[in-house]
Amino acid sequence: MKVIIVARHNFYTPWVYYYKAVSRRDQVLACGPGQVIPNLNQALQEHPDTECMLIFTTGYFPDLSFPRQLGVPTVYMVLNTYVQWEKHLDYLKQADYIMVPQLQAAKMWQDLHPRVFWLPYAVDPAIYREHPVPRQYDMVFVGTVKGVLYRRRRHLLNLLSQHFSIKIAENCYFQDAARLYSQGHMIFNESLALEVNMRTFEAMACRRCLMTSLVDDAGFGILFADGEDLIIYGERDLLPLVDYYLSFPAQREKVASSGYGKVLKNHTYEHRWLFIKGLLEGKEDLSDCGFDAHTQ
Repeated sequence: MKVIIVARHNFYTPWVYYYKAVSRRDQVLACGPGQVIPNLNQALQEHPDTECMLIFTTGYFPDLSFPRQLGVPTVYMVLNTYVQWEKHLDYLKQADYIMVPQLQAAKMWQDLHPRVFWLPYAVDPAIYREHPVPRQYDMVFVGTVKGVLYRRRRHLLNLLSQHFSIKIAENCYFQDAARLYSQGHMIFNESLALEVNMRTFEAMACRRCLMTSLVDDAGFGILFADGEDLIIYGERDLLPLVDYYLSFPAQREKVASSGYGKVLKNHTYEHRWLFIKGLLEGKEDLSDCGFDAHTQ
């Protein structure tokens, strides 16, 4: 399949992982601000045999009238539904397929478009993997902690730091993040939005026990089993849970291994691309795509 990925050039958004995943099986090029081909219409004119477009919401919303004239199927890859909400809703009218990583938003948008699917984030296991380094910390967190939006996250990390050895790193990505995750016995996650965020899959792919916040109706229970693949905490039981799993390494490593295995089996970006490709090709059996994206 010949694919165009439309995205603003930014290495820290999922389009980069999808580009790699698509390129393993199909032909792909990227266009958008900062890309070699900055304009969507130019890309289509130079590649009129394009069979599919993946459009990522990176603050770039190109007009889709030209690809619609050409009959090129468009797949709108929504990232953050809680940002530019009205713009997303307007764009729903133009795209043929809508992929939403937030389960609650996917449910709401199904009333607005006939082909809305919940498609969670995933991981590139070539980047996020276990490194052979000593474990120096009880808990590791990689992500943003500054700003008003992260007040609860700072509170929880401060609480943990009073009892355990915690390593916190901002602006740490890719292999550097994976190496840091590998230095911890456990990994902390607190989801800002109502979603199973990227950190969930990336941490588990490093074969470490993940402690993640309880988010109602985010889809954790569909993808993973609490206490088996990861540990879901509430603020009241966070400290006791961390203390327990640090005290019983066999249990901790059992959870880490189970989560690691499930992520690699079901939740890579290659699995996500197989699902999208299967939809476009009209396949009825999408069992090789890792999970049932129709599950609502």
